[in-house]
Amino acid sequence: MDVQATAEAELAPRRWRLPSMPIRIVAAGWIQRHGWWIVAPLAVVTIVVGSFVRSWTDCRYFYQAEMGVYLANPGAFVRPPEQAALPVPTVLIRIAGQVVNMLVTWVGWAGSTYLLALLLGQTSLPLGTAIRVIAWSWLPFVVRGVAQCGYMWLTGDPIFNPGLSGLFVDNTPPAPGGGYHFLMPTQRQVILAALLSQVDVYLFWQLGLMVRGLQRSGGFTFRKALTITLVVVTVMASLGLLPSIFQETFSRFRFF
Repeated sequence: MDVQATAEAELAPRRWRLPSMPIRIVAAGWIQRHGWWIVAPLAVVTIVVGSFVRSWTDCRYFYQAEMGVYLANPGAFVRPPEQAALPVPTVLIRIAGQVVNMLVTWVGWAGSTYLLALLLGQTSLPLGTAIRVIAWSWLPFVVRGVAQCGYMWLTGDPIFNPGLSGLFVDNTPPAPGGGYHFLMPTQRQVILAALLSQVDVYLFWQLGLMVRGLQRSGGFTFRKALTITLVVVTVMASLGLLPSIFQETFSRFRFF
């Protein structure tokens, strides 16, 4: 009986090992170290596809709006409106800018994480590892981009108010011919809308991956990894708000 009980006890962990193997692989450090090679090209593909889909939905939205005005006012126009062609050069420039912005953001987040870790006495996180952790934590934003592309493609409607930005500022353009009788948002509303445009469930998922990545790749405790993540997010979010803060100031200048 003792031999049989011992054999069953040895086999019990193995029975649990097989179903939990995918979870163990995800939780281990392999994906944090090498998964960014998967996330980086997926992020670029999402940016490319998303830019073309967004431009297509923009053209379709304004065409439908102009067609609605045309049908509502028979005889007021010489000919019906035509849907604008996709501005490929503009889309390519937008794609290049978004890719460069993503890479700069990764370096900024990783550099801030690395410096803050050094200030806290944590020297086990090289800068290259920090970049890989940040790149891997960008996976939720790739999923968000895929979800937004799918929504715009299926519905044909562009997304004018991402995240929670619509709670303060409605960026939906008015219908052509309908006038611009709306209240201009205050600077406070613009700043809040810019801040909340990135706040959604994917952001919290990204923060969780970043904390987990710092624990696995840098040997941080949960409290220290959470502290570094929250500080980095606060600093980078504040820097991202600078264009919104000084938007009114810069709009006063006239260069031509």
